[in-house]
Amino acid sequence: MNPNPSQGTGIVDLAEVRAARSRAAASREVPYAVTAAELFRDLETQAEMIGEVAGRMVAELASFSDDLGDALEEALVVRQFCADCQDALLLEDIDAMERARDRLAAEFAILEIGMNRSAGS
Repeated sequence: MNPNPSQGTGIVDLAEVRAARSRAAASREVPYAVTAAELFRDLETQAEMIGEVAGRMVAELASFSDDLGDALEEALVVRQFCADCQDALLLEDIDAMERARDRLAAEFAILEIGMNRSAGS
């Protein structure tokens, strides 16, 4: 600023004005203890919210894990059924083929896979 600001003909230094305003604002602020208490209260609220979201995520992941377990069980049943079908293809005796066909048709009817699993539950 101008060396003699009382004359009113000087240039205003914006950096000095900002610094003066900052010092004035700092002197009017609430003491640190109150600010810290508010900060910790806000952090506690945020931690509780994060805990609730994390709890819901854990429940969803557990449900997803159960669904994956069911899908694995279903895949193993289907794999065994397919292996039995492939074995039946190798049969050469007509009577054995008919017995295998009937057995596989009955097994297929009671398989709880895909749409049948939903209807059975």
